[in-house]
Amino acid sequence: MEPTEYAPPEGFSPISQEDTSIFDAQSIGNYDLCIMRLPKTINYKKLDGMTIDLSSNGSKSNAVGEFKIGDTVYELIQSIPTNLSDKQKDGNEEEARLDSGAQELQDISVLVPDEQEDGNLVFSPHQPNRFFTVKRKVTVIDPTDIAKQILSAPYVPREQPENMKFRFKPNGFDTGEPLLPRDGDDDDDDDTVKSPKAKKAKTSKIAEDSMSDKKTAEGASSATVTPKKSKKSKKSKSSKSKKE
Repeated sequence: MEPTEYAPPEGFSPISQEDTSIFDAQSIGNYDLCIMRLPKTINYKKLDGMTIDLSSNGSKSNAVGEFKIGDTVYELIQSIPTNLSDKQKDGNEEEARLDSGAQELQDISVLVPDEQEDGNLVFSPHQPNRFFTVKRKVTVIDPTDIAKQILSAPYVPREQPENMKFRFKPNGFDTGEPLLPRDGDDDDDDDTVKSPKAKKAKTSKIAEDSMSDKKTAEGASSATVTPKKSKKSKKSKSSKSKKE
């Protein structure tokens, strides 16, 4: 079987073993090894010449630089891998959000070429100690300014479209009847409180009606008894007249 000639993958070009690399495992020494994560749509060459501010000495997650592509502004955020749960408990959600970019990167093992291994890739002598993430910069507008603009804007009444008339009249919209409770509504949620006075007034009215009915019944009974007495009086008068 004849050996086949090596062909690099698509997008790569072959290099000579005599070429040196700044990422050689023997020349890294005590330099800081950084990992930078970029969106797929951004070419790493866009970062060429960008100034990075590392005055925080890697003690806090913050934006250390920014660049612009077209009309979009991106910022380079340095993320410090720390315990996110502690920061979330302390209420520092903003710093925890920035640190979230480093939690995944800190577990990455870096491969660098090694001249002593004929240019083959070997694991880096030490782990990376700085992590950067490129994100789109979002400018948050102060809500108080928006509220002031809304309050200061004059009220403009909506213009009625020409030849527009009120035609749709739902059934019962003009009756003025009170709303009926729906099935399943809780009586405790009702805003209207039933007054006990109204209930007492209703019971007293029923009592008055019953008393009036009783009086009319008594009046009717007395009216029926009266003619009987008149008959007896007539008989007595007639008997007296006979005796005379």
